[in-house]
Amino acid sequence: MSDRVYYSREAEQRAQRDNLLLALMVMAFGLGIGAVLALLLAPRSGDEMRRAIADEVNRIRKEAEDRLGR
Repeated sequence: MSDRVYYSREAEQRAQRDNLLLALMVMAFGLGIGAVLALLLAPRSGDEMRRAIADEVNRIRKEAEDRLGR
């Protein structure tokens, strides 16, 4: 993957660990920004959104129960 030359196995492992940590930090930052934007731009209030989610979950559960014959 990389053409870098490492002078020890430990240095290579440290570089891989640093790259993984950086990727996880960038991903967490992106998720945080996305969550903030979703909350700011949500078309419904928190109560309305929770109610809509609960209604949808109940609808899916009822549909699954009907299909399973319960």
